Amino acid sequence: FSGDFGADLHRVAGNSSLFEPPPVAMHSGKSLDACIDTFRFNLLAPLRIAGYRHVASGTGENEVRFVADNGELTVAIDAQTHFFKTVSFEVRPPNAPEGFLVHVKGTFLPQVLSGSKAMITFTLGSRSAVENLTDLSSSRLAAGSLAPDFELENLDGKKIALHDLRGSVVVLDFWATWCVPCWRALKETDALSRWAAAEKLPVAVLGVNALEQGSNAKEKIGRVREFWKSQGFTIATLVDPESKMFKAYGNPGLPSVVLVSPDGTILRYHEGVFPEMEQKLKGEVQDSLIRR
Repeated sequence: FSGDFGADLHRVAGNSSLFEPPPVAMHSGKSLDACIDTFRFNLLAPLRIAGYRHVASGTGENEVRFVADNGELTVAIDAQTHFFKTVSFEVRPPNAPEGFLVHVKGTFLPQVLSGSKAMITFTLGSRSAVENLTDLSSSRLAAGSLAPDFELENLDGKKIALHDLRGSVVVLDFWATWCVPCWRALKETDALSRWAAAEKLPVAVLGVNALEQGSNAKEKIGRVREFWKSQGFTIATLVDPESKMFKAYGNPGLPSVVLVSPDGTILRYHEGVFPEMEQKLKGEVQDSLIRR
């Protein structure tokens, strides 16, 4: 830990959905602009203070309103304790389909304790330190193990099976329409696919829709088709309506990218969005093709 929680969080998690809590930034003595930036929650465009008012009801609270190019946010702060009471915002995330808005409201219930010793415990056990979030142990399959075979349909109804792709590096990008970080990951893997095609490399890049929301398979596929059309991706996406393939690959989380080597074994897992994602994936694909 370097002393800057936000910087360290970005180092291990990249530009993911994780963000530095605003109170942490404030109590660490950061500048006003740096504190305001934490209220973006990695979704809102740069914020501007748009207004302030004091609400006298109850214990009293101070409201600060922020606006951004893609949404707005209101923070309510207890007038006596200066603790946050509520944070609410609506945002159109970057690259979201037209008319897509995310509404969030958070309520804070702070307590002042004489000490934290009884509240926080940690036993190391068999755990070991890792450099970043993608290296955390999980139920994902070990590198070198045989990748589970699958046969799923794309949006055109064509069945695609892993065993038919032997001899190529297969890049599987697990995603869902409701997963905002997935949208950025898909743009990175879509760019990877265009690069591989231009270089005439034996690489197959596939989106895999899993954990989709909907009451039945038809509704889920409808959501996927509408989103895919709005984004104009060049790669194909497979639909895993019951998430069976997702579970077979160890429930890796969303977004996740799994690389399968030309011999059909697991090459690498990536969980979440990470810095220089396209370039790193290119390097891993090239290394795999050299070793085959």
